[in-house]
Order: sequence, then structure tokens, then C-alpha cells
Amino acid sequence: MFNKHSLRFGFLLVLSLLAFTFADFVPHGVRSFSYAVSLSIKEVLVFLLPFIVFGIVFRSVSRLQSGNAVKIVVLLIAMVMLSNAASISSAYCVGKYIASTSKTVILQSAATGGGLEPSYVFHLPPLVSTIKTVIAGFLCGVILPKFFPQKSEKVATTLSCISAFVLEKIFTPIIPLFIVGLVFKMQSDQLSQVLRDNAEVGFYMLLAVSTYIVLFYCVGERFIIRKAVSMLKNMVPAALVGFTTMSSLISLPLIIKSVKKDSANPDIVDIAVPAVINIHMLGDCFFTIIMSLVISGTFGSMEYVTASDAILFMLCFLISMFAIVGVPGGGVIVMLPIIEKYLHFSPTMLSLITTLYVLCDPGITLVNIFGNGAFAILFTKAHRLLLAKKPLSVEVRR
Repeated sequence: MFNKHSLRFGFLLVLSLLAFTFADFVPHGVRSFSYAVSLSIKEVLVFLLPFIVFGIVFRSVSRLQSGNAVKIVVLLIAMVMLSNAASISSAYCVGKYIASTSKTVILQSAATGGGLEPSYVFHLPPLVSTIKTVIAGFLCGVILPKFFPQKSEKVATTLSCISAFVLEKIFTPIIPLFIVGLVFKMQSDQLSQVLRDNAEVGFYMLLAVSTYIVLFYCVGERFIIRKAVSMLKNMVPAALVGFTTMSSLISLPLIIKSVKKDSANPDIVDIAVPAVINIHMLGDCFFTIIMSLVISGTFGSMEYVTASDAILFMLCFLISMFAIVGVPGGGVIVMLPIIEKYLHFSPTMLSLITTLYVLCDPGITLVNIFGNGAFAILFTKAHRLLLAKKPLSVEVRR
């Protein structure tokens, strides 16, 4: 009835809930050490991920025709722009409504007072960014097969096998150990208390983003509800890992694995998901824009926002989505100058939205992962419709 994959992540979910519920009964030293171990695992994985991504993208692109690969990039950028524009516009409309009906934004002081600290610090400076390895993998996959076809295929296959081994045989077995320490940290930061204090704003935001995600998946699955629900369930493991780690990048292997279950072209998935992981952020769009407008309404600066300010704000926000850095708080830091200029934020308001963003980063990451999964599904369908070669025989519908 249950496969190995579902049992593993069912255990992970139960373990996370138990760790959050009974954290106060665990000695502080144990929690601190567990958190330090989690951070160490995260450092190693973040250090290795660019090389893993390079191997995946290199192999996938090398199996595609080079002329078609250029078209894939154009289609990818166009769809990212359209998707981000749709989410920004939707978030702005929702934010305007919430700002007009709710005037309360509460920041729990206890949640900003430090919390659990790791018992030791281990740091590995990244040698190269993931987006650079995506570009390098793409270029190598396009160019090298033209000059060294056999050697290129051998190297690409070897790198792909190494990447799969690291992810499936090393990282996957230690996911429970990885997550428990991060759950202890979230519990010590009293995240649940912050959410309770902002229940009204949180409810409207949750309702809006949940509706958007469901519609996104329905569009990707051509409004076949059964398939949309199935795909949402497939994305839960990746979303859970992203929620506890606050990193879409670390959830990348699970996102790819989940989307491939619904894709007839896994090579396209291997290209699309790593390429958009830091430029297609549904959670950042909704949270940053909605909270900016709510805070603006709370502090009375909304009356100074003109129609041109609103249009320029959304346009600059759209462009800046391509400059977001994948670090905690990176999504809002890039947007602060835009928020300050067009929504007339004071230093106090900027500090407030930054703090709220960092506190809610787990939920934002969770939404980002669901959004990236839906985008990847939609992109594979668009690629099949617009770019894939048509078979000579008539396809039999299932």
C-alpha cells in the first residue's frame, strides 16, 4: 500500500512534529549540538550542490540538439517573466485588500531575542554560485558534444552518476538527522507565536497563496483535478525539507524527482528546475509585496503611493527577481531599495519587514518550492507543445 519513499517521508513528518512539540523536554546541550550538526550538513551540501547541478545540467543539455537548446532558454526566460508578472500582480491586488481591512502587524519581541545557538560552528565558503554552474553546464552541454562527442558523453554520464550517488546514497539517508536540529531552532524562535499574533494577516495571505498554487497546478495539469492533486502530494516531501532548511536549493533534488514523475522528458526537468530555483520565487512575491502594502497601510504611507509608483514598483520588482540571492533574508534585501523608493518606507518600516521576512522564511521557502514544481510542470508541457519534435505516428491518448 505504501512504497519506501512515502514511508520514509511519513517518518520524517512525524519526527519533525515530535521534535517541535517536545523540544522543551530535550536538554539544551543536545538541541544545540543537533542544530550544529544540521548546519554542518547544510554547509557541506551547499558546498557540493553547484558541482552536482553542473553534472545534471551538462548531461541533460548534451542529450539535446544545440539549436533546440537555445530555444529552450528563450522559452524558459519568457515563461519565468510571465509567471513572475502574474504572481506580482496577484499579490499586489491581495495586499491592497488586506491593507484596507487589517491595520495590525505584531512582531513578537521574544522571537527576535536570539534563540537556540549551535554548540560549534563549521563553515565551508562556496567556490562558485549555482547559477554560474547552471550556465557553465548549459554551455558545455551545447559546445563540447560538437567537438568531442564520445568523450563528452562519457564525462557527462560519469558526472551524472556521481551526482546521483551523492544525493541518493549519502544525503537522503541523513535527512532526518539534518532536519531535527533545524526544527529545534524554529521552536526556540517561537515561530508559532509570531504566526498566532498575526493570525488575520496570515489567514488572508495563506488563503491567497494556497488558491494561487492550486490554480497553478490545475493549469499545469490542464485542469485534470486528480492529476493536480497527485502532483501536489508528490511535492510535499520537497516542501517539507525546504520548510525546515529554509533553502529551496537544498530541496532541489527532491523537486526534480517529484516533477519527473509527471514528465515525459526528464532531461527538460533537469534543465528547468535548477535554472529557475532562484529567479522564480512565488513565496517571495506574495509575502514581500503583501507585507509591504500592509505595513505601508499600518504606518499611513499608503496615501502617498500614486498609480505611477505602484506600476514602477511592480516593474522594478519583476526585474529584481533575477537578482535575488539564495541566502536567508536575501529575497527581501534585494527589494528594500525598491520598497523604500516607491512605497515610501521609513527605516523603521524597512527593519520591520526584514525581520518579519526572516522569521517567516520557512513558510516562504515552502511556497517557493510548490511554485517551482508547478512551473516546471507547465514548462515541460509548453516545451512539448512548442519545441519538441512531432512524432511521425499518431499518438494514442490514454
